Amino acid sequence: MGQLHLFGTKTQIEKLSKLGDPLTKANQLIDWEIFRKPIEDAIRKDPSKGGRPPYDVILMYGIGTKLFWVCSYCKYVVK
Repeated sequence: MGQLHLFGTKTQIEKLSKLGDPLTKANQLIDWEIFRKPIEDAIRKDPSKGGRPPYDVILMYGIGTKLFWVCSYCKYVVK
């Protein structure tokens, strides 16, 4: 038996892949690592304060960028 997915996630991902998901294409086209050094230089880190380790800067940058693209696209689709 395969893994269960809530709310049809697996089906939605398969449909997006067949239609040509633009976010997947963006991941293939963009070398996200070129942004690592400038972002890490811009963020002030003080590891002596303790706490949990931060999320990877590239992960967070990619999420923010893709969210902006999706929201911008939705504005034009809804109009």
